[in-house]
Amino acid sequence: FRMRPASRPWYRIRQFLRHVTSTYSKQDQQFVASVLNHAELEQFGRLPIFEKRHAVDVAKYLSKFKKDLSSEEWLVLQKTALLHDIGKVILPLNPIEKSIFVILRVLFPKLVFNMAQSGKFPKSRMFLFHNIIGADILKKTGTEPDVIQLIASYEPGGKRSRFTELLSEADEQIL
Repeated sequence: FRMRPASRPWYRIRQFLRHVTSTYSKQDQQFVASVLNHAELEQFGRLPIFEKRHAVDVAKYLSKFKKDLSSEEWLVLQKTALLHDIGKVILPLNPIEKSIFVILRVLFPKLVFNMAQSGKFPKSRMFLFHNIIGADILKKTGTEPDVIQLIASYEPGGKRSRFTELLSEADEQIL
């Protein structure tokens, strides 16, 4: 039995440390602006710095797959990577809150799901369903339907496509 990188304790500790020390540079801003439209960029700007850093790192990790994709597929994958956590703008978590939810999801997945479903814990709902929330946000930004569909369907244990497999690999490899 091999643990996924994202469920290893040391991975999560390093991820937390990276989140609290994250930076988002001028070069990162230029990269993001070269991929996203104005409305998408506006939503992206609402993310906490550590979420922006994560999204940029996921997008850059995917560059090793560029040669296998058409230019249209590449743009869809890059946008999806940058926007896959955009639903988190509605009710952002700080790194401590995010860490608590990650630990709870690993130890007590049914509890976190029930908290989210009850409606009494909005941050747990956002944590679990930010992909659906993000897809709804992006419907108002002129985002390509393929990107919206990929984000809506991107969830742990969900149905996988070629693109969601690539995104999942990148998302798990990046702190």
